[in-house]
Amino acid sequence: MRILSGCVIVSLVTLIGCGSSEHETESSAAEQTVRTAEVMGFNVWYSDASGDALETPIVITGAEYDLVGTAAAFEWLVSQYGTLDADWRMLLKRAWGDEELFIDEYVIELPSGEERHHFFDLTESYLKWPD
Repeated sequence: MRILSGCVIVSLVTLIGCGSSEHETESSAAEQTVRTAEVMGFNVWYSDASGDALETPIVITGAEYDLVGTAAAFEWLVSQYGTLDADWRMLLKRAWGDEELFIDEYVIELPSGEERHHFFDLTESYLKWPD
């Protein structure tokens, strides 16, 4: 798996907003609890994986397009930690990928100085764009 360089698009936070509609539900296929949210007009699903390691990323589905997948990752971070640059700050965004899998890693810092790593599997929407 190779590292792909990427830049942080902080303006995505404004695209996704602070008020997403979310609820807990069951995935009939996997029987695992997932969270859903509306992001840029798409209903996206987040797996219940821990997301704290490259081997256990949070899988984002339903994003359909690359930008929506990235916005969904930001929405997850905002829903967990609050407002970017007020409640937490972004230290690094990096992409991991090959022909079969594409994962974004976000390293954030909390006000306490604690760093946290979060990994999101964006394979479903990677490099897909509207016609």
